Amino acid sequence: MSLLSVIVPCYNEEENVDCFYEELMKNTPFFEKEGLELEILYVDDGSKDRSFEVMQELRAKDNRVRIIQMARNFGQHPALLCGFAHVKGDFVVTMDDDLQHQPEELPKMINVMRERDDVDAIIASYEGRQHGFIRKLGTKFSVWATSKMLGKDPDLQITSYRLIRRFLVDAMVKTNTYLPQIGNLLVLTSNRIINVPVQHAARVYGKSGYSFKRLVKDLIYDIT
Repeated sequence: MSLLSVIVPCYNEEENVDCFYEELMKNTPFFEKEGLELEILYVDDGSKDRSFEVMQELRAKDNRVRIIQMARNFGQHPALLCGFAHVKGDFVVTMDDDLQHQPEELPKMINVMRERDDVDAIIASYEGRQHGFIRKLGTKFSVWATSKMLGKDPDLQITSYRLIRRFLVDAMVKTNTYLPQIGNLLVLTSNRIINVPVQHAARVYGKSGYSFKRLVKDLIYDIT
């Protein structure tokens, strides 16, 4: 049996943590059919609400749930890199917990990975993207800038919904960088990365933290 690790970074998402878990569990028949054991690693990125307490409640009823609590809010990419250093899976998935990344699309990505020995990582490309105008504009600029700097295929979409082979995760953990950016690290580590189209949903609870100020900050972070 192969182990599938799902890393979920969370910051002030107490309403979404449990909902995400329930939606992911709907894939249990598929996981069992494919001989996949499941590990869910929540990374609490310094939340100030009850996110950590909700994670603990899930852990109490399901030992497949693991939790890392960051000392403060470091941001999504450092939280993911921390998760990479602790997962045990043969395959590693990164997902947001707001259900814009739909768990029911995960089997599609897994099937493609198992059919393609020549693919090291799959990045979901969004159909019907539900992000706001500012977020979409920032994404386009980020893709253009990183393509110029890294020599990346400009047609390769970089999103935070990913399925990655374990050896690539280990390579990224060993990369010495002060400002990790997971998409850029992937591109620098392998050129055997493809997109798989998935449906993108509207956020279920709460509001996105991507204000214009946050977007500008993240763009500077990505380029740096």
